[in-house]
Amino acid sequence: MLALFALVLLFSAGCGNQDDSAIRVGQTQISYAEFQQELDAWVGNSALVDPELIEPPAPGAYQGDLVRGLAAQRIDFELTRQEFEAMGLVVDAELRAEVITVLFGGNQADADEGLAGFSDSYRAALIDSLARQVGLATALGEDGYSAWRAAALRDTDIAVSPRYGRWDSNTSTVIPPSVVAPSGT
Repeated sequence: MLALFALVLLFSAGCGNQDDSAIRVGQTQISYAEFQQELDAWVGNSALVDPELIEPPAPGAYQGDLVRGLAAQRIDFELTRQEFEAMGLVVDAELRAEVITVLFGGNQADADEGLAGFSDSYRAALIDSLARQVGLATALGEDGYSAWRAAALRDTDIAVSPRYGRWDSNTSTVIPPSVVAPSGT
């Protein structure tokens, strides 16, 4: 009993797993709360996400493909942000306009409709993340961007919470979590 008490004390004092992040990209940690807000933003945007395609497997849960896809997108966005800033590039109105052109054919009305389901702050963050991708691709050129991205996805220390799966640097994807079948089945 004393040993169990000591173990509980050890973990409650913070000597257990210190990494409580949903995603880690190099030294950057994305908390569970941040990632949950991003999931909620996408699930709540019926203009861009078909609600029937993301029917939850259980109350309070999200489809695994959606979660893994958004985790991979967040990893890509974070790697891009790091390189974009390291190169001294800046997001400006021109890059933001290019995002609207790429995603919505330059049609601001379609962009407004598609992005209206996001909060103002998430919409701005998403457009800036996409603008950094456009800006970095422009700065590096198509071949340079592809080579940089492949190397960054392969070589950066990336971790995904086992709750969502695991990062596979060989395929640059989030692999579904392993499911252990109950005994007797």
